Amino acid sequence: MEIYYEAKKILEDVRPDLAILDVMLGVFKKEACRDTSTKFVLATPQPSLFTCLVKQPVLDILLKYSIIGTASPFPVPLSLRSLNFFNGIFFKLFVTFHPAIRRRDRVRHAAGLPSTAISSTMFCDHGESVPLYLVPSVKETEYPHIVPDNVLLCGSILSPLSDISEFPELDAF
Repeated sequence: MEIYYEAKKILEDVRPDLAILDVMLGVFKKEACRDTSTKFVLATPQPSLFTCLVKQPVLDILLKYSIIGTASPFPVPLSLRSLNFFNGIFFKLFVTFHPAIRRRDRVRHAAGLPSTAISSTMFCDHGESVPLYLVPSVKETEYPHIVPDNVLLCGSILSPLSDISEFPELDAF
C-alpha cells in the first residue's frame, strides 16, 4: 500500500498531464492515477498476445497459443494440447488462489481499492475506463490474434544511442 500512497502523493504534488506506468509494477500506481484523475498510459515489455489475452477466444488460449513458460511451438501441436490445456488451467488457478495474491487483495480491500486478480491487472482491462497500452512489438512479429483498439503496437522502445566512437575509452575496450 505504501507504493499507492507514495504514487498518489507524487501525482498530487507534480500534477502531470500524462503518466506512463510500467504494467508489471503499476497495479497500485494505476489506482493512484485514477484517484487523482491523472491520465495514464501503460507500457508493457510483454508481447501483445499476452497483453491482449483476455480478448482472445478461450479455446484458442488453452489449445492454440502456448502458455507462458512452456516453450511449445505455435500453433500448439495436437500431441501437446492436453498439457497446454492443463498448464493454462493451473496458471489461472494459481493467480486466483495463491495465498500471496489473496493477501494482497485483502490489503487492497481494506484500503478501499478494488480487489483484482493479478491476471486481470497484467492484461487488457475491461472496466469502465480502458487505458492505452504501449507494446514494443509489431504485428508482423506476433502470433495472429485479436488486438483491441486500446493496444498500440509501437515497435521497439529504445533510448537514443550515441556512436561508440564518441567515447574513446569505451571504444578502446
